[in-house]
Amino acid sequence: VRILAVTDGGVFFFSGAALAVRINEDGHKVIYLPKGESVKLGCPFSSDPEDNTPDNDWDIQWKQVKPGPHPQYNPLLGYHDHRIIYPGPPDLQKRVGFISSNPSLYDASMQLRDLQMSDSATYECTVKKTTEATRKVTITVQEKPALPRCWIIGEIAYGNSIMLRCLASTGSPPLSYHWSMAGGNYHDWMPSASECPPSCSLTPGDLQIRDLCDDHVGIYECSVGNNVGTAYCSVEIQFGGGKGKVGVQKTVQFQLFPPWGLDTQAAQKCPPFTNHLLSDRSKLRHCGPNK
Repeated sequence: VRILAVTDGGVFFFSGAALAVRINEDGHKVIYLPKGESVKLGCPFSSDPEDNTPDNDWDIQWKQVKPGPHPQYNPLLGYHDHRIIYPGPPDLQKRVGFISSNPSLYDASMQLRDLQMSDSATYECTVKKTTEATRKVTITVQEKPALPRCWIIGEIAYGNSIMLRCLASTGSPPLSYHWSMAGGNYHDWMPSASECPPSCSLTPGDLQIRDLCDDHVGIYECSVGNNVGTAYCSVEIQFGGGKGKVGVQKTVQFQLFPPWGLDTQAAQKCPPFTNHLLSDRSKLRHCGPNK
């Protein structure tokens, strides 16, 4: 008998002629986690009376499964003959451990600390006595976006064109950039795909503004995000300020998906250029030096 259940924390496979041992943890296929943090991989279990025999103890094992044409099965952590064992490599031995001091008391959950990119894999918990149950959880470890740098390219003067540029030096791809203005949002100015190619920069994180006018004065915030975090920086456009006033950079990092609230309808109008927005004078009122 083989049963698969997928819920919100892992993937479960139960096997055996009878389901006497059960792992009582919901799951999800893939979990994205930030580098450097810790995660609890749950594996609480229960049993039916036929497994509650005094003549043998629980046998528990956690394995790391690396994907590929020939998957690698690396034992990480175990409980056998009333003892906790650490069969994994030295680096992982320092970072793994059972949550419970006695995992045979129906909780084989494991903690993995100081997550590294190399920890991306499927983790398999197997609990057996007379019968057996297995839980599989796949985790992907990613690096949060670094604190981005925002700056202005071009001279701030009426009628000029400038480029606002946003760049995060590190972070696991894909990184998604999004510009917004205090009190407004430039998605309404997104050009169509036919308008973009002759005039749009292809650098992610660029916001091009043409025909500068008073309506463009304000603070612009760039957010850059991926599956495990979002970071921000800002610049301010002011006339008479030369190349502009660079705002105070700030960072807020958290796990959220989608991380930056992309306007999907606008993105669908011009998929390759969702981060390269152009102003449209027809959408502005009283634009120019003489109001």
